[in-house]
Amino acid sequence: MIWRNRKFKRITSIVTTVLLLISTFLPSSLIGRAHAEQANHVVISQVFGGGGNSGAPYKNDFIELYNPTDQPVLLDGWSVQYASSSGSTWGVTTLKGIIQSHGYYLISEAAGTGSAA
Repeated sequence: MIWRNRKFKRITSIVTTVLLLISTFLPSSLIGRAHAEQANHVVISQVFGGGGNSGAPYKNDFIELYNPTDQPVLLDGWSVQYASSSGSTWGVTTLKGIIQSHGYYLISEAAGTGSAA
């Protein structure tokens, strides 16, 4: 029985290795790839939410918006809203301006109590 178990493990290892090697050398056109759809609206591309905390590199929190479309987007009348995890009220930052096509828009939120830049 031990011999059969070892033989099964060896065959399984060989088959796994062969499949891995085959998939490594296959042309990439034969292998499916993940594909993400491009958004047709402004998206939040990054958030830095540690500003003002003890040891934080920056005093403020930041939000970066990105316009993946082929047209500029007017932000007048838009806002971002945020609250701390322990807060009971929302902060609102009114936006103005334009994000150009494939451009970015950086929003600086209120400063915290830290002494960072």
